[in-house]
Amino acid sequence: MKNAVVRQSNFELLRIISMLMIVGLHYFNGDMGGALSQLTQTDYNYYVTYFFESMFIVGVNTFVLITGYFQINKKCVQINKVIELLFIMTFYGLFFYSIALILGWQSFSIVGTIKAAFPILIGLKWFIKVFIILYLLIPFLNAGLNQLTKKIYQTFLVIMLFFFSFYPSFLPNSPVTDNGYGIITFVLMYAIGGYLKKFYEPNGTKSIYFSGYILCATITFAFSLFVVLVLGRDNSQVWGYNFIFNVFGSVLLFLFFSKLNIKSKKINYVASFVLGVYFIHTDPALNDFVYGGLLQTQNYWFSQWFIVHVLLSILFVYAASTIIDIARKWLFDRVGKVVIPFFKKHIPVLWGEVPISQRQVP
Repeated sequence: MKNAVVRQSNFELLRIISMLMIVGLHYFNGDMGGALSQLTQTDYNYYVTYFFESMFIVGVNTFVLITGYFQINKKCVQINKVIELLFIMTFYGLFFYSIALILGWQSFSIVGTIKAAFPILIGLKWFIKVFIILYLLIPFLNAGLNQLTKKIYQTFLVIMLFFFSFYPSFLPNSPVTDNGYGIITFVLMYAIGGYLKKFYEPNGTKSIYFSGYILCATITFAFSLFVVLVLGRDNSQVWGYNFIFNVFGSVLLFLFFSKLNIKSKKINYVASFVLGVYFIHTDPALNDFVYGGLLQTQNYWFSQWFIVHVLLSILFVYAASTIIDIARKWLFDRVGKVVIPFFKKHIPVLWGEVPISQRQVP
């Protein structure tokens, strides 16, 4: 019998906070909460938004760091985990699309149904797409990374950081132009997480790590304003996940949480629904209802209560999404008792593994 995975509550709390940050980024997103597309340089909340954006931008990176930290020693991954993730995505897409049809928010079409069921095909749910690719690569990445000595691993990370983080941050004709939204940055963050697990002993204090994170966020904030106000250019590169200070900031935040000693079953339980929060709050069928109708973000862009509304909205969206996903899991657990044995019997390949041989080459 396999040993149960023991979840470390400090990192589970970081997983929750990372998703809270991602919810916050979507509050500011011009196509969702809308603040970034509406506020101008003459508005106080413009600078508040820029600072929060610079603080929250590490959310995705820390999520991938956690994956690398805990998966670096895995020799195989479960195919059914990928199938389950895709099925949940399709379930929520069709569920919320159906609600939108019933309430008259949208009109039915075959194309609309396909888009709702398979959002990855139209460029939505980019995080899930890249995360699945990373997950399937884990045994192959680990087979290589676990052969490296500490010094060679460090050299590998320096090369990766230079060409895929520092270079696109400051130099022209970058070898990557996706602002960190692709598999290369995910592999980089995964490898850093693996290094921290294998070789790094966090001997700094909590205050040093957290102060370092705040400093990196402040530098990102300063760069974002400089690029827009002085250079007159788009600052998406500065808020890219591969911007060097966003990479460093995510590592420092991770190290801060590594120093915390927390044991909480409640935290571990809530953290198990973080991907459900992502699926729910990013569903396009809900955008207008959640941000424009329920939260009425448009009424707070220029308000003195903007900061309060941002923080309360983030907590509300996260809590509501978690409750919905708890209900979804309850339903799936009961249906799964009937369906899963059938598929295990007739399509056993779905419960197979993606392994990689660990034999030494003669």
